[in-house]
Amino acid sequence: MSGITRLEKVGTIFARLNAMLKRNVLPQSGKPVWYEIYALHPPYDEPRYDKVGPEDEIREILYEDDLIRAKFHEQLKRYELINLNDHSAETDTKKFINLYKTYKAQGALDDEKVFEVAFKELKSSRSQKVVEDNDFEIDDIEELSNDFGLVKSFNTINESSSTKEPDTESKKKKGSPINIKTLF
Repeated sequence: MSGITRLEKVGTIFARLNAMLKRNVLPQSGKPVWYEIYALHPPYDEPRYDKVGPEDEIREILYEDDLIRAKFHEQLKRYELINLNDHSAETDTKKFINLYKTYKAQGALDDEKVFEVAFKELKSSRSQKVVEDNDFEIDDIEELSNDFGLVKSFNTINESSSTKEPDTESKKKKGSPINIKTLF
């Protein structure tokens, strides 16, 4: 004996379960939910281990968008960060596909030129967005860091641990729960 069991090849799960229930190896209360349904409505062909499945050819399903997306991601060197909670924001890939389809519908250019024009336009709009996002002062950074809940939480912990007898205000802060939404 090699220690390998072949019991799963002897019969179907239903047949083995049925035998266990008849011989009281498995109590009636341990019967699975599907057992009654399977007993009332058995399949036309019994699902067996040794049954050979159909040899149907599996077709590849590719859409035009898939080919455009693949080519776009080959060209793109740097990916954007995506906020999965923001359902209204469009990804760069979606924007590119929309641009590509718009230029393609005009019909003036071939596929390669349409791709290049759409890619350049998306790249320029991304660079403009970066410039607009970086247009803030150092005071804004300090303000943002003070508003950030994690920084406040650490400051509260440090204040309470540095003083032996915390005042009533730090007791209130220590007892108040941390809002998870402000942490991220």
